[in-house]
Amino acid sequence: MHGELKEGIKRTVGQIWSFYSGNDELPLYYGRIQKITYTQALEQDPVIKLHVGRLKATRCPKDVIEWVDKQMPVGCGTFYARKVLEIISPSEVSHQIIPRTSMDGTEYTILPKIGEVWVIYRYWSSHTDVEDLEFGLYDMVEILDDALDYKVQLLKYESVHDVDDFELYL
Repeated sequence: MHGELKEGIKRTVGQIWSFYSGNDELPLYYGRIQKITYTQALEQDPVIKLHVGRLKATRCPKDVIEWVDKQMPVGCGTFYARKVLEIISPSEVSHQIIPRTSMDGTEYTILPKIGEVWVIYRYWSSHTDVEDLEFGLYDMVEILDDALDYKVQLLKYESVHDVDDFELYL
């Protein structure tokens, strides 16, 4: 089954997409489309809903530092689709992800690829809480080389919130 937006972007069951958290304009989560439903009232445009299994990171290898805050979104690594479905609208998805899929089709590895744009948060540590991202500074980078040592080009230096917004919380 296909879901199509006015922009002509097709969404299909089984695809992996990045979607927004609702807190800012950055996509923070991945999900696998499990089902697409349409409803249409008389003489109204159809309403498309995506039933998405959010991807959850698999256990980290022993040599990888894990987040202390278990709610922290994981940007890259190996994931599996949760069975619990969230229902979202197509406007909540950002872009399609083409992961490397395991042989049995249950795990998805997502790593930065050449030409992609990623956000790298500044001043992060394993003790950073998900709430801290709300006021975090970040760099927007383009991946130039995805070999062992990634090479990136700085595209934009940003703060998630305006300085005026930050001053309200001081």
